[in-house]
Amino acid sequence: MNFLACLTLLQFFRHEKCYVAKGKTPLFNFDLLKNKPFSLGCLLVLLVYSTSSSFFLVFALFLQNGLGFNAFDAGLIFAPASIGFVLSSLNAPYWIKRFGGKAIMTGGLLYMLSFIALIVAVSALLPAISSITASLFVIVPILILLGYGQGFVMTPLLNIVLAFVNVRFAGMASGVIATLQQIGAAFGVAIVSMLVQWHFNDMDTLSFVTYQNAFVHSMLYNVMAAFIVFYLLKSLHRK
Repeated sequence: MNFLACLTLLQFFRHEKCYVAKGKTPLFNFDLLKNKPFSLGCLLVLLVYSTSSSFFLVFALFLQNGLGFNAFDAGLIFAPASIGFVLSSLNAPYWIKRFGGKAIMTGGLLYMLSFIALIVAVSALLPAISSITASLFVIVPILILLGYGQGFVMTPLLNIVLAFVNVRFAGMASGVIATLQQIGAAFGVAIVSMLVQWHFNDMDTLSFVTYQNAFVHSMLYNVMAAFIVFYLLKSLHRK
């Protein structure tokens, strides 16, 4: 199956190159990838969206199966992150206009630190009801900051990446970015799912601690990806 996928991709590459050589308009002009800032931006988009989808999946799994929350209560826990996202989406244009690329770099740094803080908070949880209730007072503010950092990066991200592209390639580039958003989401879910499943293997019973460790270790991917996002934002800011 992987061989067929690689063969199809190779044939697509050759087909598009032939179109360009004949002076026709291809579906995707691979010369666009020679634009280094745009290529870095594509990687940036893929990583940001991979952290978003993977986080919601694993945190929902931990809340419902690990802590025993029902679907409605687990959904309410995500509300603070949504509030933070909306607030930063409204504020991001102003701060970027005032401080330029440094503002979005700060948002990327906040996004990474929020994942680290959430990992620490979840690691400190005990299965006792009193411990869970007390820890939620710590987790909720972290979720607000996480959503704020996420919105600060995601909201202006597409405009920043597309700004490096020539106007005649804008439609093609926006299509690539939209595709990478979906690929990134699927990629992130696949990575953290494998990490979570690794904790579930050879387990007869799945305890609170099992779900806790699965969340903590799987979110290390998000920390690493968020760090790379921060580094790429610094690189794009220099350009």
